[in-house]
Amino acid sequence: MHLRNARLQPAQRAINRSHLMQTLQQPRNAPSLLAQRATTRAKLLHFHHLAQRA
Repeated sequence: MHLRNARLQPAQRAINRSHLMQTLQQPRNAPSLLAQRATTRAKLLHFHHLAQRA
């Protein structure tokens, strides 16, 4: 379990770095990107909640 997390971490870090670079390159779009990410997270949480209830 711990080994799998250690393997996933660098990939996650790379994704975060590329995402940060995109945000820095497009300062005008940053607020909309954050809003989009927030709505996506809300949807995921909503579906997770529905799955738990079922």
